[in-house]
Amino acid sequence: MEVDELFITTASVMYDAVYISGGQQSIETLKQQGDAIHLVNEAFKHCKAIAATGEGVELLKASNITGVKLADAQGQIQSDKGVVTAPAASDMQSFAQQFIQAIAQHRHWMRDHKEMVPA
Repeated sequence: MEVDELFITTASVMYDAVYISGGQQSIETLKQQGDAIHLVNEAFKHCKAIAATGEGVELLKASNITGVKLADAQGQIQSDKGVVTAPAASDMQSFAQQFIQAIAQHRHWMRDHKEMVPA
């Protein structure tokens, strides 16, 4: 898939979901970018489906989202309130299916304290 927007030039509300891939150097850079963290916060606050794999989970941890279970490096795939996360060495077929299911629900209204997330 060709990328045609950047987190700096768009808003998460323009999309049905957000996916954050791994890559240690990329994620370390993104964690220092307020606009990247804002995009994650905004997607969460607007109840969008969010997914992250590998080091991408670290960007979610650096954001202000709360009340959802996230996968750790040695853990299993987690799907909680429309946030799907997986460690790098996971069953990507299962991960993809869970993310598709989260997107199909369109919005995830059951998120606790989403109004407390700055976005």
